[in-house]
Amino acid sequence: MRLFRSFMPSGQLRYIIRNLGRKKKQTFFTIACITISSVCVFSNICLNNGIRRSLKKNVNEAISGQLTIYNSTQDNLNILEAQLRDQEKFLWTNEDKLKLQAVNPDLIISERIRFGSLVSFEEETSYIQIHALNEKHLKRIYQILTLKEGKMPQQKDQIVISETMWRDLHCQTGDTLLLVADNIHGYMSDGIVTISGIFEEKGIALYFGYTGFLPYDYGKEFMQMYENTYLEFIINPVYKEEITPKEIKEVEAFLNQNHPELKIAYWQDTIPLFYTIANVWKETGDMNTVIFCIFSLTILISVATLIIQSRKKEMGTLVAIGFSWRKVRGMLCMEYMILSTTSILFSFFLVQTLLQFIPDTGLVIQSKEMQSAFMTESLELFLTPVNLLYIWFAFSLVTLLAVWISLHKIQKEKVALLLKTQ
Repeated sequence: MRLFRSFMPSGQLRYIIRNLGRKKKQTFFTIACITISSVCVFSNICLNNGIRRSLKKNVNEAISGQLTIYNSTQDNLNILEAQLRDQEKFLWTNEDKLKLQAVNPDLIISERIRFGSLVSFEEETSYIQIHALNEKHLKRIYQILTLKEGKMPQQKDQIVISETMWRDLHCQTGDTLLLVADNIHGYMSDGIVTISGIFEEKGIALYFGYTGFLPYDYGKEFMQMYENTYLEFIINPVYKEEITPKEIKEVEAFLNQNHPELKIAYWQDTIPLFYTIANVWKETGDMNTVIFCIFSLTILISVATLIIQSRKKEMGTLVAIGFSWRKVRGMLCMEYMILSTTSILFSFFLVQTLLQFIPDTGLVIQSKEMQSAFMTESLELFLTPVNLLYIWFAFSLVTLLAVWISLHKIQKEKVALLLKTQ
C-alpha cells in the first residue's frame, strides 16, 4: 500500500480501492480473464522449466560434463559422434590436477576415454562407441539409465550395453564380447569384456543405441595409454546445478598458464544436438507466452472497453471537477494494475499449490514417443520467482495497453456529452 501511495495522493488511492469493491462484476471478470491466461502461461513455464532442467542435468552431469578439457585439432568435439582420431593425447600430472582443484574446490574432475570399436559375440559383429569412465562418473551415468537386466560395471573388464546392441548381437548378461579397435599408437588392440548389464532405451538413452560404458582402467589399458597420459577431462560442480561464468574463467586462466595447448568447451559445443533441443523448448515456451499475452490483450481490451464505456459519466465528472485526463488515465491504470497483480499472484500460488501434489520423483512419462520428445522418463515441474516477475511484467504491459486503447476514444469526446451519458 505504501508503494501505491508513493505514486498518487491517498484520496485518489481510496477512490480506486472503493471502485474495486463497488464494481464487483467488472472486477470479477477482469480478474478471471487475467487469472485464466496466467495460469495457462505458468503451467507452460512449469513444463519448459522441467524439460530444460532435466535435459541439462542429464547432459551436464552424465553424458558430457558441463566443461570438457581436451586436446584436438577440432574446435568443437561432438561427444556422441567424435572418434579417437579426432583427439590427441596430452600429459597431465597429479600436481596439475591438485592445482586445478585448488582453483575451485567445488569442481569435480573426471577422466574419460572415448573410442569406436568392433564388437563380436559368436557369429555376430557390430560397431559400438565406448565411453570409459571412472567410478564416480559411472554412477552419474547410472542415474539416467534404466537397466533392463543386470547391473552397472563392478569390475574392470565389465561393460553395460544398450538394447539395440543386445538385439544385434543376440547376447545376454554374463556373455563375453570381443572388442577390436585402433589404440592411440595407431595399431590394433583387442580385449575381452563381460556384459554386466543391458540398459533400456528410454528418455535420453534413446540416443545411446550403439554406446557402451565400461570402467576407465580397462579403457586406459585397451588404448595402451602411459601413466599421466590423458585424452579428456569432464568437469562438473559438486554442489551447484551449473558452473558459473566466473568459475569458467578461472579454469580458462589456469589452462592458459599451465597447458595452453588444451581446449575447453561447454556442453553446447560438445553436444550441439541436445543444446539445440534445449533452445527449441525455450523458444517454444517464449512463443507460447507471447500467444497467451496476445489472447489476454484481446479479451482485456473487450472487457476494459465495455467497463470504461459504462463509466463515461464518471470520467466526465472527474474531468469537470478539475482532474486532467492524465490523472484519470493514471487512476484507471493503477486500478487495473492492482487487479492484474492480484490475479498474477493468485495464479502463481495456485499453480505452486497444485505442484505440491506431484510426487518427489516427478511427473512420470509412460509413452516412449513422449520420452523421445522430452528426452527424459520423468519431469520435475517447478516455478521460480524470476518466472513470477517475468509474467507480472508481461501482463502489466498487456493490462496498461488495454486501458490506454479503451480510454483513447473517450478522451476525444466533449465533457458535456460524457456527463449526459446514461
